Amino acid sequence: MIKAVVSKLSRIPVLILGVLLLLISLSACSTYLPKNFLAQEDVHVNELWTAQVGYGVGKLYTRLPPAITEKVIYASDSEGTVLALDRADGHVLWKNLLNTPIVGGVYAGYGLVLLGSSEGELLALDQNTGQEKWRVTLSSEIPAPPQFNGQWIVAQTSDGSLFALDGATGKQKWVYKTSVPLLSLKGTSTPMIVGDKVFAGFATGKFVALSLSTGIPLWELAVSLPQGRSELERIVDIDGRFIVEGEVAYVSAYQGKVLAIQISSGQVMWKSEQSTHVGLESALSNLYITNSEGVILALDQSNGQEVWKQEELKSRKVTLPVKMGQNIVVADQEGYLYWLSQIDGRIVATHRIQGLSDRANPVSKNKALYTPIVREAGNGIRTPVVVKDDTLYLLTNHGVLKALTLTEKR
Repeated sequence: MIKAVVSKLSRIPVLILGVLLLLISLSACSTYLPKNFLAQEDVHVNELWTAQVGYGVGKLYTRLPPAITEKVIYASDSEGTVLALDRADGHVLWKNLLNTPIVGGVYAGYGLVLLGSSEGELLALDQNTGQEKWRVTLSSEIPAPPQFNGQWIVAQTSDGSLFALDGATGKQKWVYKTSVPLLSLKGTSTPMIVGDKVFAGFATGKFVALSLSTGIPLWELAVSLPQGRSELERIVDIDGRFIVEGEVAYVSAYQGKVLAIQISSGQVMWKSEQSTHVGLESALSNLYITNSEGVILALDQSNGQEVWKQEELKSRKVTLPVKMGQNIVVADQEGYLYWLSQIDGRIVATHRIQGLSDRANPVSKNKALYTPIVREAGNGIRTPVVVKDDTLYLLTNHGVLKALTLTEKR
């Protein structure tokens, strides 16, 4: 079956492989939570509020991370319903029906809410009212949240281009272009503005530092090089989150490595043989990674050596690890959340999401009548959770947005 799929896909110029990756690993997936996970809990999970964000993220391998400011959370569904909600209680502050397919998640800050569409449109909304300020069309879909520093906007497209635009008008300042392999994972990593530089990773496996003002590359580095005979074996996307802390960038690639890079020169400080398409988190002098097999690891941030490994969630398709207090938290395909100790990787809490969800997939059925039901297998959480001020915010595949906290059991 896999050969048949690959044979068909080999005739397509540019391939998005998110769904294919899910299908390939389906036979190895657990469908039930091991009972010993529940017995280890020593904290209590509190659900603060629940809201519905349109029809959800869709059936394709789309991830729509919400954006959070001090008092507001901004979220979108795949059909262009954008909401601003009060972080304290989840009530809706404003709503905009864009009727534009959104694929890259949300950015909010400096007075703007920015979104990218599957049709290559970059949209800017007023952060306080939700009213559209401008929209421009770029070269292809924008599968990662645009970034803004108050003056410059950078947005990355699926055809290997990185655009810089004026934040007030959307006028293009410069564009940096790379080639795109025949086969590629769906999505891109989110570009990052740091001072007068822009950092970005591409489907070629290259990580690039550019001048923010001119777009001229300062240095380029191959995080991973294509190897193998088949196009599947040669996929080396930098598709997940990278981190810049101080003078060091930490970057990972699918079927590649985790690298620590000196940002002033592009020199590699250390490397570790780990493959991931979801990216990295950092805390307590460690890097946390969900590798391509679903194993969660902690690596020493100073040298890349393994600190601990958690294999009990293998093949559950868990998301990017995100720090929350003394723990890290991941979510899976069936709607479970897992909190792991940053110290040793043990599971300290689990929680399964129940919420408002159409009994038939609302994206495919185009319905808007929701009733409280227990999540069904496969209707879980693909989008990485977001944590701010010890509160966790998650968006399920069906558009259920929740806020949760942890308290210790006594």
